[in-house]
This record gives sequence, structure tokens and C-alpha cells, in this order.
Amino acid sequence: LSDALHEVLTQRFIDRRTSVLMRSLKQNDVLLARVSLEGEVTVEGHYVGRLDGLTFKPDPRAGGREAQAVRGAAFRALRPEVTRRLRAIAEANDVAFRLDADGRIHFNGDAVARLDAGAPALQPVVRLIGGDVGDPPMAASAKARIEAWLRHVIARDLGPLMRLRAALDARGLPAPARGLAFQLLETAGALDRRTAAEAVTPLASDDRKALAKLGVRIGRHSVFIPNLMKLKAARLHAILRAAAEPEPAGLFLPGSGAQSAPIDPGRSWGSYAAAGYRPAGPRAVRFDALERLASACNAGKGERRDFPLDPSFCSLVGCGPRDLEGVLAALGYRRVALGDLATGAPSRWRPVGRGREARKPGDPPDTAFSGLAALVHQKRAGTSS
Repeated sequence: LSDALHEVLTQRFIDRRTSVLMRSLKQNDVLLARVSLEGEVTVEGHYVGRLDGLTFKPDPRAGGREAQAVRGAAFRALRPEVTRRLRAIAEANDVAFRLDADGRIHFNGDAVARLDAGAPALQPVVRLIGGDVGDPPMAASAKARIEAWLRHVIARDLGPLMRLRAALDARGLPAPARGLAFQLLETAGALDRRTAAEAVTPLASDDRKALAKLGVRIGRHSVFIPNLMKLKAARLHAILRAAAEPEPAGLFLPGSGAQSAPIDPGRSWGSYAAAGYRPAGPRAVRFDALERLASACNAGKGERRDFPLDPSFCSLVGCGPRDLEGVLAALGYRRVALGDLATGAPSRWRPVGRGREARKPGDPPDTAFSGLAALVHQKRAGTSS
């Protein structure tokens, strides 16, 4: 009986609201609208829905003819309020805006725009969320204001990338350095040292100095820009990259202070690099953490000496011993002796050299390298093979 009474009262309210709104629309009356602090919208004293930011959400109880009346009345009545909100956005200070991890831009807490998928990461395009019922020129001004704010944030937090691009456009780098700079811009500001060998090897001292002035570090395993790994820069870059190249696995952005995270094979290099990480076997590891690991592996040993797999290395990359071995193997290190459980002796590993694995006298021959060496020797001796 209670349910039946509620249904009758609800229908009576809907019928009364429909008749009032339809009559006002037909007579082209000026509709009196009110938006509460909670976003509730009333037209001629009747609740018709909510206004979230710039988006009107009609009362879900309205259907059919009633829904049409509610939507028509709300759109007419809300035009002044939505236009006012658009003007507030167009005239707002930077502190009023915030970019969320899902690519939506908030104004005073309300989502009012989002990053347009597919636009270049450093030249993003935004779309307003709602605002259709407002004044079109004011909507254009609001959109332009949000894009101006976003350009300012990119110039501030991703300054090293912007300066690198400016130097490339102005041809302010020596020719060998320009090739590496171009690759860095294409790959979210970081490269695998081995895959970039053709661009790194020809660099002269002046080339390296020019790149260093722009914040580029040529490490043992990676070429990267350390300042892009700062918290604000990495967060912004990862969000922009996720919008530019939508990842099936979603945004990659580990928590603050994480040295590594489990790898996702379906994720792109750029997705990791934008956040300051790179794939290395079973883990995605921060660029600087890998360089610290390389220094620890080579500390006091030189490039041609074996080293024991010290348990303390695990803390450098934030993973367990088994994953650490996978990381080392992915970077080109190789195990030359197994550990001994009886004596507690750790396994021994050998670091990579520049361009190929470092070798010690007495090691088994590397057939690929030995063959190349033989050809070079024959050429110098003037013989044919």
C-alpha cells in the first residue's frame, strides 16, 4: 500500500511539473531557474535535475514527454547560468585549474574539460565537458583559457623537453647531437643506450656538452633527462602521454618513491619513459635507479671484472633477488658462476662493456666477435676469405 501511494504521489508530481513546463515553453515565457550550492536545478519551483560543472543531468525519473519538457525547460533557463560559469573560467587565475589523472581538467573542483585523445603530448587539445547551452563565443573563450593554462603548466614542469625542442627547431645543436635530440623527443625524453648506439657513438665532446647544458644525461644504460623525473614533471608527462597514445592498460604512474614496478608487456616504451621508468626484464625501473645499480656493480671492479650479486642491490631497484637477476640479464649482464647454498657464496655476474660484453683473458671465444676480428685481420693482411 505504501509503495502504491508513493507511486501515485510521484506520478502526480511529474504530471504537475510536466504541465507547468510545457505551458511555459509553449507561451515562450521567461522561465525562473535556480541552481543551489549543491548543483540542484529548479525551474518554476520544480526540481528538474543537477548542473555539474557545465553539464546538465536531467532528473532520471522523467521519461518520454516529461523528459522532453524537463530538458527543453532546463536548457532555456540555464543558458544565463552556464554562460556565467563559462565567463568565470575564461577570467580565472591559474590556481583555479587542476589536471586529474584521468585527463580531465577541473575548475574549482568541477570537471569542465578533458584532454582530446590523439593530440601530441606537448601540444594537447582540450574539449569542454558540457557548456553546450551557454553562449558559444564565451565557450570558445573558456576553452582558450584552459589551453593557455595547460601550455603554461607544460612550459613550467616540462621545461627541459620544451628547451630541447626549441634548440632542435632553431638548429642550435651540432649535427650529431640533433639526431639524438630528435630521437629523445620522439620517445618521451628517454632512450635505451644500446638501441641508441648509432646516435650516441658519433658524439664528440662538444656534442655531449651541448646536450648536457640542455639537461640530457648519457648514462651507462639509458639516455634520459633527470629533471623530467621530478614528481610534478613525471605526473604531467605521464598523463599527457596517456592521452596522446591511449594505452590498453591505462595510465602508468607508480607511487612516489617507487624505484620499480611490475612490467606490463603490452605497454609502450613511451608510457614508461614519460613517468621516468624503463622496462628491464620483469620490472619497470627508474632511470636513475638503474644507473645507481650499474655504479654498484662496477664499483672498484672495472668493466672487465666479475662481481658478486650483493643482496643490498635489491634495495637499489626495489625488488627481490629473483627479479634483480631478471633486471641484470635484460640489461646485458650475464651470470658467470652460480651461488653456493652450502657455503652461502653469492652468484657472480659480469657487466657489459661499451658496445659488447666485457671479456677477460681465458674466456671462451665469442664466435660472432671472433669471426669479425678474423675478417678485419685478413683485410689488413691483404688476403681474401
